[in-house]
Amino acid sequence: SVNDTASLFDVADYGELFADFFVFPADQSKVRLEQRVIVRIQGQPTVESVISFLSPVTDADTQSRFVRAVITNPAGAYQAGMFITGDIVLE
Repeated sequence: SVNDTASLFDVADYGELFADFFVFPADQSKVRLEQRVIVRIQGQPTVESVISFLSPVTDADTQSRFVRAVITNPAGAYQAGMFITGDIVLE
């Protein structure tokens, strides 16, 4: 049965997805906002983006730093949660 607090469906827009990465301590000083990122998604062509978020906090356990790029997904070929790798272009 459905009541007035039940969710019938969720609406989501997957036209853009987050590509999340962790940067090792030795490389953190080289990473800046708006740097180009080459994103590889298994079985898909590479995608270019830029760093849109750079965490101000270093992870206490791994000493890595979280960075994020937004990738466009107009054809819906990528799904949230897919395994990716990436290279930050140092210029």
